[in-house]
Amino acid sequence: MKLFESDRNNQRFKDVANKLLNECFLIKKREPDDYLFVIQNREKFSDFFSTIGYTVNIYEHNNVIHLVNPDGNGRIRLKKDDSVMILLLRLLYIEKKKSLNENTEIRVTWEEFANKYALLKISQKPRIDKVRRDEVLRLFRRYKLAKVYPQDKPDDTQIEIYPTILFALPNSSIDQLYAETESMLGDLKRGGAADEQEDPEEN
Repeated sequence: MKLFESDRNNQRFKDVANKLLNECFLIKKREPDDYLFVIQNREKFSDFFSTIGYTVNIYEHNNVIHLVNPDGNGRIRLKKDDSVMILLLRLLYIEKKKSLNENTEIRVTWEEFANKYALLKISQKPRIDKVRRDEVLRLFRRYKLAKVYPQDKPDDTQIEIYPTILFALPNSSIDQLYAETESMLGDLKRGGAADEQEDPEEN
């Protein structure tokens, strides 16, 4: 099936579609050319993905494109503590976003993140050791939730949080997201949730 007259554009469509299938998100800041290509050809992408049961959500206000399967197929299941880390990252993003200009990059240090985790008192080990720290940062990078800027002192490591962190509940306001995230973290703290959680950022 050829969507464009040019072979070059057909190949580009194939490459970008495969990236969306593999990664779920396109972020304008990270991949501006791919992001713009989808924006310019949104109907073609929407029609193509609808034939296999997916929806292409374009959040131009946040500069994010999100591929979603409404039936929940393809979701990844995470351990409880990984779910806590993702929810905590979202909480920090929302807290920072409330006090900053909408175009401002949202960053936290590893020390801020670790201190917030310790305050939750979810684990018997409130301090995150080096091995777990590396796992958490890989988790954020893997699901395109953040970019990590290592520093000489580990606590000073910068975490740039992407707006993709919001789209577990895309129709909620910032205040609603904040309340829902705190509630979910509270459920996990009390052990009211299952040991495995569906990854909210996956299609």
